[in-house]
Amino acid sequence: MRKVRTLRHHVDALLTSRIDGVPPPADAVQCLDQWLHRAWASRSLGRDGQMHWRDDANNAWLPLKRIALDALDLISDPSVSQLRRCANTRSCGWLFLDTSKNQRRRWCAMETCGTAVKMKRYRRSQA
Repeated sequence: MRKVRTLRHHVDALLTSRIDGVPPPADAVQCLDQWLHRAWASRSLGRDGQMHWRDDANNAWLPLKRIALDALDLISDPSVSQLRRCANTRSCGWLFLDTSKNQRRRWCAMETCGTAVKMKRYRRSQA
Protein backbone atom coordinates (compact mmCIF):
# COMPACT_ATOMS: atom_id res chain seq x y z
CA MET A 1 0.00 0.00 0.00
CA ARG A 2 2.94 2.33 0.59
CA LYS A 3 3.84 2.14 -3.11
CA VAL A 4 0.21 2.80 -4.09
CA ARG A 5 0.03 5.87 -1.88
CA THR A 6 3.39 7.12 -3.10
CA LEU A 7 2.42 6.83 -6.75
CA ARG A 8 -0.95 8.48 -6.06
CA HIS A 9 0.76 11.36 -4.25
CA HIS A 10 3.25 11.91 -7.08
CA VAL A 11 0.67 11.70 -9.87
CA ASP A 12 -1.43 14.24 -7.95
CA ALA A 13 1.63 16.50 -7.61
CA LEU A 14 2.31 16.26 -11.35
CA LEU A 15 -1.28 17.07 -12.27
CA THR A 16 -1.68 19.92 -9.80
CA SER A 17 1.58 21.43 -11.01
CA ARG A 18 0.03 21.48 -14.51
CA ILE A 19 -3.07 23.23 -13.14
CA ASP A 20 -0.98 25.77 -11.24
CA GLY A 21 1.39 26.34 -14.16
CA VAL A 22 4.51 25.57 -12.15
CA PRO A 23 7.31 23.08 -12.85
CA PRO A 24 6.56 19.61 -11.48
CA PRO A 25 8.44 18.41 -8.40
CA ALA A 26 11.54 16.45 -9.35
CA ASP A 27 10.67 13.53 -7.04
CA ALA A 28 7.23 13.20 -8.68
CA VAL A 29 8.80 13.11 -12.14
CA GLN A 30 11.33 10.52 -11.00
CA CYS A 31 8.68 8.32 -9.39
CA LEU A 32 6.44 8.31 -12.46
CA ASP A 33 9.45 7.72 -14.70
CA GLN A 34 10.41 4.63 -12.70
CA TRP A 35 6.88 3.20 -12.97
CA LEU A 36 6.81 3.96 -16.70
CA HIS A 37 10.05 2.03 -17.21
CA ARG A 38 8.61 -0.91 -15.28
CA ALA A 39 5.46 -0.77 -17.39
CA TRP A 40 7.29 -0.57 -20.71
CA ALA A 41 9.57 -3.44 -19.69
CA SER A 42 6.45 -5.56 -19.10
CA ARG A 43 5.05 -5.06 -22.59
CA SER A 44 6.00 -6.49 -25.93
CA LEU A 45 4.99 -6.00 -29.51
CA GLY A 46 2.62 -8.68 -30.76
CA ARG A 47 2.28 -10.10 -34.24
CA ASP A 48 -0.75 -7.88 -34.74
CA GLY A 49 1.43 -4.78 -34.37
CA GLN A 50 -0.09 -3.87 -30.99
CA MET A 51 1.57 -3.67 -27.60
CA HIS A 52 0.54 -6.46 -25.20
CA TRP A 53 1.29 -7.22 -21.59
CA ARG A 54 3.67 -10.12 -21.28
CA ASP A 55 2.50 -13.12 -19.25
CA ASP A 56 5.01 -12.40 -16.51
CA ALA A 57 3.55 -8.89 -16.11
CA ASN A 58 0.42 -10.25 -14.40
CA ASN A 59 1.47 -9.62 -10.84
CA ALA A 60 0.54 -7.26 -8.00
CA TRP A 61 2.30 -4.32 -9.68
CA LEU A 62 0.30 -4.44 -12.92
CA PRO A 63 -2.36 -1.94 -11.73
CA LEU A 64 0.34 0.59 -10.81
CA LYS A 65 2.00 0.13 -14.17
CA ARG A 66 -1.32 0.77 -15.89
CA ILE A 67 -1.89 3.86 -13.76
CA ALA A 68 1.54 5.19 -14.71
CA LEU A 69 0.81 4.71 -18.42
CA ASP A 70 -2.59 6.39 -18.05
CA ALA A 71 -1.02 9.28 -16.14
CA LEU A 72 1.47 9.76 -18.96
CA ASP A 73 -1.36 9.73 -21.51
CA LEU A 74 -3.25 12.37 -19.52
CA ILE A 75 -0.23 14.60 -18.91
CA SER A 76 0.76 14.54 -22.58
CA ASP A 77 -2.79 14.94 -23.91
CA PRO A 78 -3.81 18.43 -25.11
CA SER A 79 -7.01 18.12 -23.04
CA VAL A 80 -4.90 18.41 -19.88
CA SER A 81 -5.46 22.16 -20.26
CA GLN A 82 -9.05 21.39 -19.20
CA LEU A 83 -7.86 19.91 -15.92
CA ARG A 84 -9.35 21.71 -12.89
CA ARG A 85 -9.34 21.47 -9.11
CA CYS A 86 -12.72 21.20 -7.36
CA ALA A 87 -13.80 24.52 -5.83
CA ASN A 88 -14.99 22.69 -2.70
CA THR A 89 -11.56 22.92 -1.12
CA ARG A 90 -12.70 22.18 2.44
CA SER A 91 -13.84 18.61 1.92
CA CYS A 92 -12.79 17.64 -1.60
CA GLY A 93 -9.40 17.31 -3.23
CA TRP A 94 -10.55 15.93 -6.55
CA LEU A 95 -9.25 16.95 -9.93
CA PHE A 96 -11.46 16.74 -12.99
CA LEU A 97 -11.49 17.43 -16.71
CA ASP A 98 -13.77 20.37 -17.47
CA THR A 99 -15.57 19.28 -20.59
CA SER A 100 -18.37 21.82 -20.19
CA LYS A 101 -19.26 24.01 -23.15
CA ASN A 102 -17.98 27.29 -21.67
CA GLN A 103 -15.06 25.77 -19.68
CA ARG A 104 -16.26 27.29 -16.39
CA ARG A 105 -17.22 24.23 -14.36
CA ARG A 106 -16.30 24.66 -10.71
CA TRP A 107 -17.02 21.36 -8.98
CA CYS A 108 -16.04 17.78 -9.56
CA ALA A 109 -19.74 16.88 -9.37
CA MET A 110 -22.72 19.16 -8.90
CA GLU A 111 -24.60 16.38 -7.07
CA THR A 112 -22.06 16.31 -4.26
CA CYS A 113 -19.67 19.24 -3.96
CA GLY A 114 -21.72 21.81 -5.87
CA THR A 115 -24.83 21.15 -3.82
CA ALA A 116 -22.90 21.20 -0.54
CA VAL A 117 -21.24 24.54 -1.31
CA LYS A 118 -24.51 26.13 -2.46
CA MET A 119 -26.37 24.89 0.64
CA LYS A 120 -23.69 26.32 2.95
CA ARG A 121 -23.88 29.66 1.13
CA TYR A 122 -27.68 29.68 1.33
CA ARG A 123 -27.70 28.87 5.07
CA ARG A 124 -25.19 31.65 5.76
CA SER A 125 -27.35 34.14 3.90
CA GLN A 126 -30.41 33.11 5.91
CA ALA A 127 -28.68 33.52 9.27
